[in-house]
Amino acid sequence: MAEQSKVLNTPGAEKQTKRELFDALRQELEAPVLEKASKSVWS
Repeated sequence: MAEQSKVLNTPGAEKQTKRELFDALRQELEAPVLEKASKSVWS
């Protein structure tokens, strides 16, 4: 999954703080995870 992350593969990602990376990863993953959970609950 890390290989597919736009956040982790962005040039300069290694220079970001842990907090910046965490926030960016949360934003990247939040929508798809919530969408899958929602579909699972409602089906």
